[in-house]
Amino acid sequence: MKKILPKDREEKSYAHNKIHLVNLNRLKENVNQPVEASVELIFENRGYKYTLTRSIYDMIDSTGNIESDIEMEVKLTIQDSSGNVVPPVLTKDSEVRGKINNIINERVKDLFFFDGDKIEALSTTNDASREEVKNGIMKLLQIDILERAIFILDKLKKEQKSIIKKNANTKLMAEEEALEQINLEVLDCKEQLDAKKSQLEKIRNEISNLERQQEENEAIKELFSKRNAILDSISKTNTILSGIKANIRELLNKKGHSLLIEDTLYKSRSFIEQEEKEKGFHSGITIDLLDEILVSKECIVCGNKFDGNENAYLRVLELKKRFNKMQLSDFIRDFKRNVTESLEFGEEIDANIQRLLSEYNEYMNELEQLQKKLEAINSEKSRFSQTEEKLRGVENSLNACKRDEEEYLKAIAVLENRLERLNKNVLEKEEMLRALRKEDERLKLDNCKLEYYESIASLFEGIRDSYSSKMRSKLSAEATDIFNMLISEKDKKVISQIIINENYEIQARGWNDISIFRDISSGQKQMLSLAFVSALAKVASNNNSVIDMPLFMDTPFAKLDGNNRDSLITFMPSPTSQWILLVTDTEFARGEVRKMTETGRWGVFYKLNKIADGYTKIEEVDDINSFVASR
Repeated sequence: MKKILPKDREEKSYAHNKIHLVNLNRLKENVNQPVEASVELIFENRGYKYTLTRSIYDMIDSTGNIESDIEMEVKLTIQDSSGNVVPPVLTKDSEVRGKINNIINERVKDLFFFDGDKIEALSTTNDASREEVKNGIMKLLQIDILERAIFILDKLKKEQKSIIKKNANTKLMAEEEALEQINLEVLDCKEQLDAKKSQLEKIRNEISNLERQQEENEAIKELFSKRNAILDSISKTNTILSGIKANIRELLNKKGHSLLIEDTLYKSRSFIEQEEKEKGFHSGITIDLLDEILVSKECIVCGNKFDGNENAYLRVLELKKRFNKMQLSDFIRDFKRNVTESLEFGEEIDANIQRLLSEYNEYMNELEQLQKKLEAINSEKSRFSQTEEKLRGVENSLNACKRDEEEYLKAIAVLENRLERLNKNVLEKEEMLRALRKEDERLKLDNCKLEYYESIASLFEGIRDSYSSKMRSKLSAEATDIFNMLISEKDKKVISQIIINENYEIQARGWNDISIFRDISSGQKQMLSLAFVSALAKVASNNNSVIDMPLFMDTPFAKLDGNNRDSLITFMPSPTSQWILLVTDTEFARGEVRKMTETGRWGVFYKLNKIADGYTKIEEVDDINSFVASR
């Protein structure tokens, strides 16, 4: 039985003995006696009614020390459509867990309970949230089974390598140790890289927070407006420049060889023409034409006949003899034609490249002017901030953060280059080791085992990567569709696509395909994450139009504006068979109640009523409007 939610483990102060499910007041009233806390869940599935009861017993002694989990009980009763109990009644935790897992697998249960903070955390790019997204997808695909298989195979590979190393010759042993050292360096480099990236994300979040503080100042708002417009223009210009570079690259890849050999072609054509002139080659005359003249004994120009002894006939005959000596006549003729075509083709390519380079140069000049305008606005903003006492500290902190950002970007680039070199070294070393192992006859059997483990591991990794890529694409498309249904009209213009990349990061792209994740608000990030959650739920239910299990959301409206709250309330009842909201009164005001009522999917509303310290009663509310706040 789980006593805590996944988020509780993330809290630094978390400890098992600080999670109390038994009421503390009731414990103090019953010193040295076990006190029971229980929960009962009733649900239906495939025509059967399930009643699940769990109980836990704690006890407090006279010194105030609480002994937790002194006893736990569980009972699952199943009834058919007629109300008859289906034997047996299950009372063992393992049996109950197995039965419940057949209904909703433990691996995907966490997908259907989200609190507001956790939802927004999904849309950040730190290691913890990336792992959260990755685990959600892996659980959904049940790829965690494949991951365990790969882990076991990696363990078998290491054990087999150890066996080979013990029986290896001196050279092979030295190379094995060298590979181990490189792998340790790879691991260390990855850890440093993850730490740098995590720190960079924190710095960028701090930059965003500081800029928001500046933007709140009325006098500086106009500067930020101009700055944002310039940043948007820079983004568009960079997109155009990327397109031009891609066009040039494609043109050179497909047709650039014509430019490279242009000088050689000119020289070749001149050489052949000179040879024709000096040696009397007539590559423009075909052997068939000469044969026709000799057979017909007729001039092809004037039509006059001549016999075999006339000078004209003899000259044609001599020409044919020379032609027979020139075995490359047809080749020369074709070559000259191809050279001419290639030179004309090269001129066309050169003209296209010149045109593209001219466009590129124009946009680079435009980009340079935009950068100068941006620098001018940043300088003006900085000068203004320094004259305002309140903003001076923010500006200084912002400049320090930006310097740190540059340093971390440089450090990350260095580590990425180092990691690339190390990975290349690993591949080269592994190839060398495979060759050395095959050379040693004593290691033949052990080497065959290792190659077998490696081939199976490679197969599993390929399946995992391929299927994961396919599912990420599917989730990206579903999340984008759902986001467009969730988000208000004004926000639809901001985000055009949601992408889950190969690092399991949720990314938001604007109309120009540029990543704009850092530029969107907390509310937009929350809606983006909710779209992702809903996409996961939809795919988990095999793309059914309705998710056939309850969807719990804790404080989902906290950071949403009124329009986005309305969109969420309007949309969510349709794809969910049961939507359970845990909200505060400030989140669920009259506007939210009105919208929920309009859906026609309203069920029951409960309120937690605090009776006294340590005592809370759950009460059903008949008139919701009696206590909700106004928005």
